Parts: sequence; structure tokens; C-alpha cells
Amino acid sequence: NMMELMLDGVSNQHQLTAHYLAGFIKSKNLNLKEEEEGALALLTQWDGGHGLEAQTPVLYYRLLSNILEKAMQDELGQEHFNYFASTHAMKQSYLRFLMAENNPWWNDIQTPQNETKQEVIIGAFKKVVKELNEEFGQQKLWQWQNAHHLEHVHPIGRKKPFDRIFNVKATGVPGGNETINSSSFPLGNSSVYNVSYGPAMRRIIDFADTQNSISISPTGQSGYFMSPHYSDQAEMYNHGVFRKQMMKKEEIINGKIGTITFF
Repeated sequence: NMMELMLDGVSNQHQLTAHYLAGFIKSKNLNLKEEEEGALALLTQWDGGHGLEAQTPVLYYRLLSNILEKAMQDELGQEHFNYFASTHAMKQSYLRFLMAENNPWWNDIQTPQNETKQEVIIGAFKKVVKELNEEFGQQKLWQWQNAHHLEHVHPIGRKKPFDRIFNVKATGVPGGNETINSSSFPLGNSSVYNVSYGPAMRRIIDFADTQNSISISPTGQSGYFMSPHYSDQAEMYNHGVFRKQMMKKEEIINGKIGTITFF
């Protein structure tokens, strides 16, 4: 089913990484708090899915970001780390980096002692669980739709208060980094991940039945902000809904609702 494939939000790579982190934390036989045990269970049981109500992505990406920043920021500096965190070089090396036991990155060069992998990962885990409880509340509220937002920003809408007029409002969306339903974002320690890129359009054409092709635009057909079609497809796009494409001239003429007059 092409529609299901196009909307697939599962990442096997992120699942493997989460399971590795869970296994590493478990292996240390720590005396964890109740909320930490709950968070560890999320990492252990995660199937890699990024649905709207999925809880693990909220924990996983925050934990991953904290670990990498704690390990690398002292050598790179904040500006260069932020840049590196947005590159594919970073995305392609998560698991390999985390599995390296004697990785020199684990040590904080700004302190006299020699920090270890265990200190960095366990410290980040406890810190993130505490922060998420403070920001979102109890674990059942750690839902991806509350942390992963898509806003279509118009060039004029980059300045307030014009965002209220020109931007297509932010809303929670499924998908994530390196999933087929790509709704990608740079890693960070913010409580909200703003989608920075994704599909420009979804379209399925059956060449044996082109008259029943379907598609959906991220916003709408019109680029004019006063048009009713400026953002009338946004909610459908966000929820994985498609609309029929009009492919016949007669169908288009019969379905028209207005006329554009050029002076």
C-alpha cells in the first residue's frame, strides 16, 4: 500500500540506538527512581515509531542531544556543536559514537578529572527525565504531538506580529528524523522540536487509472494569504489524508468555483 508506505514513521536505526542506551543503563544496576524506571521502560520497549501519541521520541531525542552535547561541546564550543548537530555526519554516527567505550570525547577537557562514558550517559538520562517531568508533567503527557511541531513560515511572517497573518500555524505532526514520513529537525535541548524540512507534496499516481490519482499539499493551492485555499490542505497533510486530483478537463470545469480575471 503506497499510502501506508509514504506515511511510515518508524526508524529501525533510532530503535536500535534507544535499545542500546536502555541496555547500557540497565547493565549498571542503578537504584533508579520510579519515574526513571518508567523512562527506561519506554526506551526498552520502543518500536521506533513516531506517531502523535508516541512517548519515547520525546525522551529519546532529548536524551540523545544531551549525551552528545555533554560529550562534544567542551571540545567544539557551543556554536560549532550546534552546527555539527544539524549535519548528516552526526546522524550517521549516533550508534557508533555511543558504543565506543574508550572514546576520548567522553572526557570533559574543562575539568581536572577524567569523565567516563557511564558518567555522561547516566548523568544525561537522570537530567532529562527530571526536565521532562517539569516541562510536560507525568509520563503519559510526554506525547510526540506536544513536542514535534510543524509551522509553515512565510518570509514576512518571520517578524511578529506578521506571523499571525502569513504563517500557517504550528501544530503537532507525526514522523521524525530519517523516517520515510520525514519531518526532520535539528537536535537540541528545547521542549519543542520545530520541523525544518519534509515532503514538498505527497502524490500517488496509478498509471493504470490516472483519473483517480491522489495528492496533498502541505498548505494549500494558493500563495495569496487572503485566499480560502492558502492553508485549506494543511490539516489533511498533517494527519496523512489525501484528496483526489482532478485530471479530466470536464471534471475541472464542472467543479470550478470561481474565475480569475487578468487585467
